[in-house]
Amino acid sequence: MKNVLILIATVALVLSCDDKEKKDEPKDEIIYNSTDMNVSTIRTYYTSMNPFCGELPLPDDSLAVINIDLDGDQADDYSLEVKHYFQELTQYCGHCGIFHIKTINVKPLSGEAFISLDTASKYWIRYYNETEIVSTDDEWSPNTVTALLEDGCMIPTVNFSDTYFGLKYKNMLGWVHVQRSGNNGLVVTGFACNKAAGRPIKTGQTE
Repeated sequence: MKNVLILIATVALVLSCDDKEKKDEPKDEIIYNSTDMNVSTIRTYYTSMNPFCGELPLPDDSLAVINIDLDGDQADDYSLEVKHYFQELTQYCGHCGIFHIKTINVKPLSGEAFISLDTASKYWIRYYNETEIVSTDDEWSPNTVTALLEDGCMIPTVNFSDTYFGLKYKNMLGWVHVQRSGNNGLVVTGFACNKAAGRPIKTGQTE
């Protein structure tokens, strides 16, 4: 009988410790923003007199910016910069050598803002699929990171159509959902962060 009582007490002690650990475990505190922010830098196209050049965009170069307030404190933490610009490299690329390079960059707006880097190349942003985990173990950069680079000459192509970027602001992890649209456009459909310090967040997690 004594052994039975000792066993019961041991089990009760273990269960109470488990309950305490669960209560002490930090809870997710998700701040989610559903948005429909979109920009486009190319308004229209015109046909060049040079038959090799085909259609060229108007304006010749342009920059459009979407700002993100990740943690909801009324101060912008990141900017997404959509740009296309003129480049002439006839000596290298032949024909008319005119290119309108399209780029999208993600830029931290403070020294406490970081961007997740690609696991294979530290020069590009990391693309996350839906429900992937953004964690402190990912590779992070405090600098502006390229998310798209195309239509140039003698440069690599980096692009996406629908993806998530991982963000880390102060000790909070977050994500932003972005999509490409026509005429060098970008759409931000939503973003979120986990205000529980150091807690991971799933891309697409809203609560």
